[in-house]
Amino acid sequence: VDDNAPEATIAYTGPVYREESRTYINGNSEVSGGYRTMVKVVAEDGTGSGNSASSIRIDSGAWNAYTGQFGIPSEGAHKVEYLAVDNIGNISEMKMENVTVDNTAPVSGISMGDPKRDLGSGVTGITIKTPLVLSAGDTKSGTKAIEYRVDGGLVRQYAGEFLLDESYAEGLHEIRHWSTDNVDNVETEHVVQMKLDKNYPIVVFNSPYKGEGIWSYVAGKVKIIATVQDSKLDWYMAEFGVGETPGTYT
Repeated sequence: VDDNAPEATIAYTGPVYREESRTYINGNSEVSGGYRTMVKVVAEDGTGSGNSASSIRIDSGAWNAYTGQFGIPSEGAHKVEYLAVDNIGNISEMKMENVTVDNTAPVSGISMGDPKRDLGSGVTGITIKTPLVLSAGDTKSGTKAIEYRVDGGLVRQYAGEFLLDESYAEGLHEIRHWSTDNVDNVETEHVVQMKLDKNYPIVVFNSPYKGEGIWSYVAGKVKIIATVQDSKLDWYMAEFGVGETPGTYT
C-alpha cells in the first residue's frame, strides 16, 4: 500500500544565485546548445510505487509534462510551479519558486581623486598620490567581482582604492577594468588611459634676478616675474608670498 505522494524539488545546473525569496539564473544561450543555467525537476518517491510523471508551468500558463531540463531565456521575473505524480496516482504538493533571469552584465566605472588633470583626448594626468577607485552596479543578481589590470599585466581583483605608485614608470599607462555579476555575466572591458607624473614642477624667477644664489634687494613695490616648468603635465597653479601666507598665481 502506497499512500504517500512523491516529493518534488527544483534544481539548477550552471550559474545560480539564491536570495531568501528569489533565485537568479542566467538565460543566455550557449554556443554548444541549451542555456547558461538549466532548470530541472527532481522527484523522489522513497519506498513507494515510484515516480510516474512530473509537471511544470511558468508564469501561470498551461501545465506541461516535464520531459527534461530546460532554460528560461526571457529576462526578468518569473514564477515556476511544479509537482510530481507516482505510479498509483498520489500527487505531490504543488510548489512554486520565484526565479529572475539575469542576462545583462553589470556596468563598472573608474573615478580618480585629486590631484588630477584632464589632458584631452581621453587622457587624465595623475601623480603617485592620486587615488583610483573602481565601482560597479547591477540591477538584478548583483555584482560579484570587479577586476582590472594595468598595462597588460596580471589580472587583479579589486579590493579598494589603489595608486600608480613609485613602482610605475612616468608617462602613459592603460588600465582595463570589467565586472562580473552573481550569475556570471561578464562585462566588456573598459580601457582608461592616464599619464603618470612623478616629478614636481620647477619655479624659475625671471625678474628681479641677480643670478643663482644671489639675493635681489628691492625697495618699495616691485613686480616679480616667474615661470613654472613641468615636462609632464604642464603646470596649473603656483603659490608665492612672504612668510607663511602665500598668494596664488595661475
